[in-house]
Amino acid sequence: MLKKTGEFRVRSFEDGDEIEFLRLFDRMYVDYGGFTLKTPEYWRWCCLKRPDVEREGLFVVVDKKDENVVGYAVVGRSGNIWELCYDLGRDGEEIVSLLLGKVTRYLERVGTTSISFNAPREDHVMNHVCKELGFAVLPPRKMFLSVLNFRELVSLLVKSKKEDLLMRFDEVVLVKLKDAPFWVNDTVFIQISRDGVQVGDGAQSPTIRMETDVITFSSLLFGILSPFQSLIRLKLRVKPFWKTPTLLMLISSLRMKTTWFFPLSDYG
Repeated sequence: MLKKTGEFRVRSFEDGDEIEFLRLFDRMYVDYGGFTLKTPEYWRWCCLKRPDVEREGLFVVVDKKDENVVGYAVVGRSGNIWELCYDLGRDGEEIVSLLLGKVTRYLERVGTTSISFNAPREDHVMNHVCKELGFAVLPPRKMFLSVLNFRELVSLLVKSKKEDLLMRFDEVVLVKLKDAPFWVNDTVFIQISRDGVQVGDGAQSPTIRMETDVITFSSLLFGILSPFQSLIRLKLRVKPFWKTPTLLMLISSLRMKTTWFFPLSDYG
């Protein structure tokens, strides 16, 4: 059974609460792949203004002592919990339990017969509470991702791993995408030297040339396919061939290793 300390209470949504919601959302989901910063206007559009969302379906958990917001949930009459967040520094089990209890009673009152909640697999607090409350685990929804600007994506990955790259590599790498659609740039230069790391359309002759296709390159960057797997499947070619180990290490360094997660509110 879930233990309750009684230090929190649930109240109704008030205009302006979204500022605190975003603070909780950013802290909770920032380390997941797919995370995007939301503005208050965007939050109101994707949550508050959804056709199935009423103000009665927004629940806010606050600390009884200082009235600080420590959790919230947005649920629609459809049964979808569009967003649910809690303060990672507080008693998450009690906060999530309070929210799901309110959500369940609200949906029963409006006549909804089922609840759908997309919780991160690695969030042990949410998963434990859901299990205690009798939620069933279903296979995750399939997602299809497309990259509009590979140079920008690689640039962001390089920026986050700059120090490691500078210590391990001194190369100019040309990535050539052989089946890129017309709106996607089909070449990416990655230049790593003592002067720094740059990503662009090329300024000097490459020391390594890599040729692959859009799907393979996307899968490599998103961590779906390993560089070695793509090589043995003949999905990428490296010139000169003796630079292959260096290229595989570089791609391994760049690829995303975080878990991907999207709350339901990020769906259309």
